[in-house]
Amino acid sequence: MPILKPKSASNSKRVRWLERAYDQIRKDLLVELPTKCEITIGFTNKRNAVSQVWHKGWVNNEGNNVPYIIIHPKLLENQLEILAVLLHECIHILYPHAGHKGAFADTMKRVGLEGKPTKTKPNKKLRKIFQKWQYDKLGKYPFCRVNLTQIGKKQTTRLRKYICGHGQILRAATDELMANCEVCSSPFKLVDLKEK
Repeated sequence: MPILKPKSASNSKRVRWLERAYDQIRKDLLVELPTKCEITIGFTNKRNAVSQVWHKGWVNNEGNNVPYIIIHPKLLENQLEILAVLLHECIHILYPHAGHKGAFADTMKRVGLEGKPTKTKPNKKLRKIFQKWQYDKLGKYPFCRVNLTQIGKKQTTRLRKYICGHGQILRAATDELMANCEVCSSPFKLVDLKEK
């Protein structure tokens, strides 16, 4: 069976760019960051989050427990925003139990992030630092527009609603349920959801 290769290595180029940015953050802004951090571009398990960090439980290829940062693909258009989000997540690595208060908020201000701690932006001085990194250290971000619109029809639930004689509701993933209610002994009947 042939091995399928991706048409472009641009995602790995983006990850390498993010790894270089992490190293630059560690060198210039947060020297206390761990030397190793896994970074990827992907979807977070939080509904509207643009990024997420896992502090513990991620074991890399060398068997080391390292922090893991996920950057959502919708951020891939704005280089300064990506750097600000990455810096925000790096602060979470340092203070995993602070949430967006205390040491997190203090460090955020110290390194040049401003605004609500849950939605930070770089201040003017930090923006200049990021721009200098772009030209001198990191180069241009390997940008690729990602279309995140949903393709096709949204999947509806597979569970069917059944009801017995006294109103007990049961849900099952079948159109042919053969079960009786233990309370009233009547059979569960499929409810047509189109009827209301």
